[in-house]
Amino acid sequence: MITGTSQGLGQELVRAALNRGDSVIATSRHPRKVAASFPDAAQRLFVVSMNLNDSKQIEETVEGGVEWFGRIDVLVNNAGYGILGAAEEASDEEIARVHETNVKN
Repeated sequence: MITGTSQGLGQELVRAALNRGDSVIATSRHPRKVAASFPDAAQRLFVVSMNLNDSKQIEETVEGGVEWFGRIDVLVNNAGYGILGAAEEASDEEIARVHETNVKN
């Protein structure tokens, strides 16, 4: 199971796992983009939209992945985001959102 798979490192981790012959549960805010990036992996790729700040959605994703593949062996929690710019220019709300997603969850 790999989170944050629509681009960058997450997308490359999916590619590497599929190239090894592994099956992947790929989560993203843009699941159609992920699925379109790996059109030949339909049987080994379970793509789902998941919000890391929604524990019910996380639970449903894990249950769906286990139902699809039978088990989860590895979790790569790659999802997250940052604030571009000087730290002192970020609002308290922006900092709290980044912390909530990247650290707490």
